[in-house]
Amino acid sequence: ADIAIESLSSRALRTLMDIGANTGKWSLRCLQYDRQVQVTLVDHAIQLARAKELLESAGLVGRARFHAMDVLDVSVLRPRLAKHRVTRWRGP
Repeated sequence: ADIAIESLSSRALRTLMDIGANTGKWSLRCLQYDRQVQVTLVDHAIQLARAKELLESAGLVGRARFHAMDVLDVSVLRPRLAKHRVTRWRGP
């Protein structure tokens, strides 16, 4: 995870989508690492509630968006991702 986060600066990524965000720990690390990054967290509503609490307690919720959905249901996810350029992290 640390290598992926460090690659943010080398790729000049400013908008990230954390699919399957869980409790938001990875998103938190990204927001802490780079003050210009904004993150969209996607997961079940109960997980996003926990993630929002975490980001609020860190004072970073202002750079986060939350979208509740079942990420395992491809029929729901695919149309929404079609609007975005999706880049996979392939490592160093």
